[in-house]
Amino acid sequence: MPDNTEIELKFQVPAASRAALLAEMSRGQVPAARTTLAASYLDTPDRRLARAGIAWRVRREGRRWVQTLQNIISPVQHGDPRNGGAVPLKDGGFYPNTFTFVDERRMYSAFLPSANFVYEVTDDFQVRASFSRTMTRPNVNSMIDSVNFGDVAVTNASKGNPLLKPYFSNNIDLGAELYTGGSGYIGMSVFRKSISGFTVTTSFPQTFPYLAQYGITYGTLSPQQQTAADQKTGCVTPSLGGTCVPGSNVASLPIIVSQSNNAQGLLTVNGIELDYSQPLDFLLEQYGLPGFGVTANATIVDQKSSGALPAIAGGVAPFTWNATAYYDHGGAMIRFSYTFTDK
Repeated sequence: MPDNTEIELKFQVPAASRAALLAEMSRGQVPAARTTLAASYLDTPDRRLARAGIAWRVRREGRRWVQTLQNIISPVQHGDPRNGGAVPLKDGGFYPNTFTFVDERRMYSAFLPSANFVYEVTDDFQVRASFSRTMTRPNVNSMIDSVNFGDVAVTNASKGNPLLKPYFSNNIDLGAELYTGGSGYIGMSVFRKSISGFTVTTSFPQTFPYLAQYGITYGTLSPQQQTAADQKTGCVTPSLGGTCVPGSNVASLPIIVSQSNNAQGLLTVNGIELDYSQPLDFLLEQYGLPGFGVTANATIVDQKSSGALPAIAGGVAPFTWNATAYYDHGGAMIRFSYTFTDK
């Protein structure tokens, strides 16, 4: 009987070591190359394969046409109206909420070409160029059409967006690499990414009744939220010496709803990266001190955005650099690293 087990190994390489690893791989008989994997998972409308523990995947590698079918099933909560009466229910007396499910289906396809060129100027110096178009699918959790309203201050709500689309990037990468012996390496590369449809978070104002379609009513709020809602709408309840019926004024409560959307503008990311890796054996081994070395990396990034709904990639520092001094010999390894990230 044939063995149908597929084993997939994933390795996490520290950022400071990636350039040296790629350089070492490029010196082999088979140069290193990046390959884009496109996988499709197929099932029946009633998900019989998933229930049976079966995954049907179609995958192609490299420059291929990619087609994706997404099916988003969003739970919608419906609060029992008996929980929101004028007489508050005691603990344990609340009626359970019910749920319905909204089935959203999206299909999209794209052509994602890529090309890589390497020219060996000498045995120790090479230049390379790569051009590609990549696609990033939206986070499925951001596509679930439900609302989270856990804010104790009853001000902010977050909502999923089942209409999110993938965003695309046209990439150019030019570089030069000089090998200094062993795993020694000096490299410089410049890159540009032109990203369309980048996912950004936008907000819009609403009032509290907007949340009722997602099963959120005054009766489903926590006691702390109910108190905050009454205070913000000027409702002095009997528990505070007033005569206002709890929740009677929440229709005027303003809230802010946040949602992920595809930016209408174009995000352009330009950058330059410098890499250096050098074992120091050529200096220290003659003194009986093998295994010492240093690595360093510096990256400068500039972002520009245009369009009606501009986008900026969060968490991308304009300047970063890191350096590592290491000892690796005879089964012993010691590393001292420092990383600087500009804000």
